[in-house]
Amino acid sequence: MKKPLVLLLIIIFGISIYLLTKQKDVISKFPDNHKFKLATIDGEIDTNSFKDKAVVIFFGYMNCPDICPTALTDIQSAFKNLSKDEIKNTQVIFVSVDPSRDSLQDLSDYVKYFHPSFIGATSDEKTIKELTGRYYAYYSYEKQENSAIGYTVSHTTRMYVLNKNGKLVKTISSNKVDISLISNSIKNVLD
Repeated sequence: MKKPLVLLLIIIFGISIYLLTKQKDVISKFPDNHKFKLATIDGEIDTNSFKDKAVVIFFGYMNCPDICPTALTDIQSAFKNLSKDEIKNTQVIFVSVDPSRDSLQDLSDYVKYFHPSFIGATSDEKTIKELTGRYYAYYSYEKQENSAIGYTVSHTTRMYVLNKNGKLVKTISSNKVDISLISNSIKNVLD
């Protein structure tokens, strides 16, 4: 009876070590030259649009039933731990990986529900694929037979925190995240 328990603990420990090193691995592989151009309701944004700000990027889609609204709510909650100046110097960008359904106007309305400073952005399929590839993020369309929505999107559940120079410094899993981890990551960037 003890051997299966010990084996289970070893497996859990191994997975934990893998996940911790995976984040460092992603950050070390993240290219310094990670320029992007995305469309928003207010025009195009690019890497240089947010110089001297902390940036939090989350890839998702508006029809997401759980992960996306939860992640945006968590970031909104983390803002409660920030000063007005820290909020002013932080930009959250929700990047839709479902540009065929998520219009720029709808994206803008959607993210403003969570916080008035959040930006909803997207681009064409090719640009989104290139951008998610640079972040080691993924998404795929999953066909839903006999469904009014036709398909859902499986996607990465990580937040990407960039420093004031646009370099990735932290990835945060949005699965049951500690809100203070988000706010502290933003504070560390702004210090």
